[in-house]
This record gives sequence, structure tokens and C-alpha cells, in this order.
Amino acid sequence: MENVTEISLISKKELLHNTYSSENVSSANAVDNFIEKQEPTFYQRFKSAIFALLGQDQKMVSHLYGVYRSLTYRVTQLLPHEREFYESIGYEAPMISLHAAKQKKIRNLAGYYSGVFEKMYQRDLFAFFAEHE
Repeated sequence: MENVTEISLISKKELLHNTYSSENVSSANAVDNFIEKQEPTFYQRFKSAIFALLGQDQKMVSHLYGVYRSLTYRVTQLLPHEREFYESIGYEAPMISLHAAKQKKIRNLAGYYSGVFEKMYQRDLFAFFAEHE
């Protein structure tokens, strides 16, 4: 009975990735991390772009992505059709910020990124309204 309880507490996802497990999990319920021929998510593109410029700095990726989420979360929840607009700015702004950080001393990269994001947002939003008048 104790052995059954111990196995029932382990999730099937953990069992799938545990190569030492003796229990077989059916592939019908398998959680597959491989997604066939699907475009990468925004976070994956964001992460790979920062890795290309800074190297494997996951802490910086998480910090900058947190800034992006704090700037866009409410708007993308209220206006989900505007998500692509914010993602394009959110992808371009860290590239500008990181290139600027390589050229000059920036004390707070997250703050600089936030400022660049806001300027780009205002510029693009102004162009959008000018286009539709």
C-alpha cells in the first residue's frame, strides 16, 4: 500500500522525463515538449535575440521580459488583437537598448529598455493615428 501511494504522488509528467522510472506511461497521455513546425513564441525569439547579443545570461532575459510584461500585460489582456503591435516593439526595443549599452555606460538597462519601449510605442502609435485620419 505504501508503494502505491508513493507512485501516485509522482506526476506523469515527471515519470515521462525520469529515465530511471520503472513505471510505463502510455504515450496517449504524454506531454510532448516538441512542437512540430510551429513558429517560435515571442518569448523564445526574445530570449534567443538577447542570448545572441549578451551570451547565455538568463537573469537578464528574465529581467527584461518582466519589464516587457509589466508594460504590456493589461493592454494585451484588454485588447488581444493588439498583441502583435506590442510584440514588435517589445522585440525591437531590447535590441536598441543592448546596442546602446555596448556603446555607452548604462547604469540601469531595464530602465533604459523601458524608456526605449515607451518612446517607440509613442512613435508608432502616433504614426498609426496619423495614417488612419
